[in-house]
Amino acid sequence: MDPTKPMILVVDDEPANIKLLQVYLSSSGYEPLSAVDGQDALGKFSRQKVDMVVLDVMMPNMDGLSVCRQLRSDPKNNTLPILILTGMGADSDIVKALEAGADDYVMKPFVKEELMAKIETLLSKAKSGSLPGRRR
Repeated sequence: MDPTKPMILVVDDEPANIKLLQVYLSSSGYEPLSAVDGQDALGKFSRQKVDMVVLDVMMPNMDGLSVCRQLRSDPKNNTLPILILTGMGADSDIVKALEAGADDYVMKPFVKEELMAKIETLLSKAKSGSLPGRRR
């Protein structure tokens, strides 16, 4: 692991999605860390310094919205960038994700350039202190 690269925790129960995101993130100068479900994600999050979380919603054991809520329940994580990356795209799904504390939302299948631009923007805002903190 390279401590100079931002660590991004990718949470998805589909190995192909994790592999693709790892390739995209690594080639863009990020350090990817993967988890296969919400419980795995929370465990890894507690053991690693994570700069951002990219979360799928529909996963076994603990879904992405529950993970998002749990992360946001700790005031230390108020400005942690959280991006939801999911196949669920109804307006109500987007609203639920934002209400759970997500900062942004990308639909699968996604366009690489859009996803990477949103990741870069969220990390930049968090670094500059312009990502609004969550009050829960």
